[in-house]
Amino acid sequence: MSRRGLTALGLVASALALVGASPAAAAPNGSPCKVSATVALTPAIGPVDDKNFSWTMKGTLASCQSGPTDAAIEVGQIYTDPATGKKYNEPVGHGSTSCHDFASIWGGTTIVRWAGGGITVFASGFENVGPFLGIQGSPPGNAVASVQLQPVNPIDDPIVLSTTVWKNYPWDEAVAIQSASPTDCAVGGMSSATLTGVLGPFALS
Repeated sequence: MSRRGLTALGLVASALALVGASPAAAAPNGSPCKVSATVALTPAIGPVDDKNFSWTMKGTLASCQSGPTDAAIEVGQIYTDPATGKKYNEPVGHGSTSCHDFASIWGGTTIVRWAGGGITVFASGFENVGPFLGIQGSPPGNAVASVQLQPVNPIDDPIVLSTTVWKNYPWDEAVAIQSASPTDCAVGGMSSATLTGVLGPFALS
């Protein structure tokens, strides 16, 4: 397996510095968190030609420096309404790339479910030299106000999830992706990857 750094060194350094900061120092600027997630791609992408695919993500945020300290982070999963127990389909992401080319843009809607309650919805995209999780919301640079989820059971009505935590904060990152080895990529393609690093709401003061 090979690990690729996905952001400019300046962003990595600043984000890692925030993770080491005290909660009081980090609070005015947001809440960097340690992210660990698995990204699944359908169909598996090959080693050379760009291929259109759908992607989902499931993971956790931990050790956040301000506000809620832990959360589940996901794209394209099944959301269970805590009030009714009904299940809903989160929208999957879409993209086009090859197994070792993360220069293409991936798009999706990320849902963060905070421990103790509260939700953040933000537009995410993998772009530039590798996956970059950033805001492409409305207004630009801020968390998305809401997303509508379609029910698993067609007789149920859709549900709207609204951002209640870290409203109007952009999300920034310094992450690396661990993907298939060249041999595995050539044989079966890449169907999953591991995302680790720093991710969270952040605003320059």
